[in-house]
Amino acid sequence: MKSTLRLTLQPYINHNVNEPYPFVCIRYGNEVVYNGALTTKKTFKYVIDCDSNLVIEHYNKQPSDTTVNENNEIVADKAIELKSIMLDDYSIPLTFLYDCEYHTEWNNKFEIITNTLYFGFNGKYKIPILANISRYKYYVMWQEEKSLNSKNQQQHVNDLGEIVETFTRFGEKTNIEESELPSITELYTFVCKL
Repeated sequence: MKSTLRLTLQPYINHNVNEPYPFVCIRYGNEVVYNGALTTKKTFKYVIDCDSNLVIEHYNKQPSDTTVNENNEIVADKAIELKSIMLDDYSIPLTFLYDCEYHTEWNNKFEIITNTLYFGFNGKYKIPILANISRYKYYVMWQEEKSLNSKNQQQHVNDLGEIVETFTRFGEKTNIEESELPSITELYTFVCKL
């Protein structure tokens, strides 16, 4: 099954340095989609027919490419921002994109950053993509649910002294009735059979 992947990137350009544009290498699996300077906001289109990782690499940035003022505040930078990713007519939710990992390498220090779509350090942002859109929508939903579960689920002692699992929702603890709903793993297994 073929799908069209559309990826929109916004450069941050620093005209105070010799090479003002950020460099990006976009890969899908082992294929290079684009490699070079990003001079304007651009949408890249690529036809995919297999499951793989999309990798956005920001490279060739030097510490001197960030300009700071006398208060050590950044006034100009050379960076890349991920604006959106679409698979055919499906816009991948920003909440899912924020959970993907950005593996940075800066001054011989390595770090994994999440919760960002601003790539200011040299590094690689990785996102899994499934060519089957129906399966991918469920995969994204499953990953978001899994992330929310791990962040929001907690144990609570109810009025009867029983330990129950709860979520905090709208400022109130909400009991989880597991017997009434399939688990997220059961739902994922069902969807994979589609």
